[in-house]
Amino acid sequence: MSKRNRIFNMGGVKTTCLAKYRSIKTHQGLLERVSRERMNNGMYKIQAQTTWHDRTFGEMMKLYIKEITTGEKVLTHKTLMKELHQ
Repeated sequence: MSKRNRIFNMGGVKTTCLAKYRSIKTHQGLLERVSRERMNNGMYKIQAQTTWHDRTFGEMMKLYIKEITTGEKVLTHKTLMKELHQ
């Protein structure tokens, strides 16, 4: 084993899911689908990812409350990426 300390800067999260169906509802919203392939057994291998955002808990709660009171999707991957590049 190496005795060297390693520090990693985590920029986001990427996940892989094996599913019976082509789409998964838990991936909708904050995660953007990166790839989807049908495997030999008929199941789908779906990869999704998103980046971290520098927000406080209070800021996130305001966005969440706005989303549930207006019904408007505030926290989508597209809006998050637009905000990131401003």
